[in-house]
Amino acid sequence: MDFKLRRSYHKECLKCKKEAVDTLVKGWRKVTYPGIEAFRKVYKTKHEFDEKQKGKLERFLEESEHDYKELLNKLETKYNPTGATSVRRRQKIALVLQHHIYIYLGDLERYRCMLLFSGPVTSRDVFHGNDISLCKDYYKRAMHLCPKNGKPYNQLAIMAAQGDKNLITAIYYYIRSLSVRQPILTARDALTSAFEKMRRKYEKVEAELDTAREKQKIKQKKSKKPKAASKIIPLSGQFIWKFPGHKEQNIDNNDVGDDESNDDEDNNEFADSKGERFTQRHVHILLVLVGNESRTQEPLHQ
Repeated sequence: MDFKLRRSYHKECLKCKKEAVDTLVKGWRKVTYPGIEAFRKVYKTKHEFDEKQKGKLERFLEESEHDYKELLNKLETKYNPTGATSVRRRQKIALVLQHHIYIYLGDLERYRCMLLFSGPVTSRDVFHGNDISLCKDYYKRAMHLCPKNGKPYNQLAIMAAQGDKNLITAIYYYIRSLSVRQPILTARDALTSAFEKMRRKYEKVEAELDTAREKQKIKQKKSKKPKAASKIIPLSGQFIWKFPGHKEQNIDNNDVGDDESNDDEDNNEFADSKGERFTQRHVHILLVLVGNESRTQEPLHQ
């Protein structure tokens, strides 16, 4: 791998000129990512690495991580973008560079978990059987520096969607990656796919619950002692009925049953399928979360 080429790119980045961000991205695309892809092709073919290949991959990842951390520290020392009270042009460029570097460090750690390790799980944050808390920490640092860029949200969504274990979290981050000023448009298809997986899970659980209810009914019918009929106690007075997402209605119990047209309207209002009700409910919850977080999370520098 041509590490010297990448370091020459990093040297140009330290000048924090207008093209510095493009230079950093170019270094990733021309040197770092092709190296990772070469190892991934071998892994897809053999599904494992021998000791020699593992050693090469480990050295490649360590060397890449060292270069990006070194650039990160130099930017912090030279420009102090995160500690400046007023942001000048070069400090703003340095801030964006740090944002990209944290994403690259997160990607390197993610590839390390995917391709190298299969040790014991030491955290609930698991990806391919490995602890990814450090990987998530890098992405969240990137989010903190430039919250209007959708890339770190998308990367967190990719990890959450792995194995379909944290689909709600994945959907949340996909929505975040699409709702910022610089969205990741590929997240739209991934979001649709995640919703479809959630819908199938929901329908499976509903079917299991229906089966359990039917079995319970059959069991009760076969039992020797019939269940005593429950007594209906007439209610009087006025009560307030509250439904999620609907306006409050004052209903006089003495007038219940007099107006059949209200019942028809209510039936039409709740005539959606289970899948539609499920999707609307969760979209509403996720959009509320997005709204709350976007109001509370302010960028470090505008």
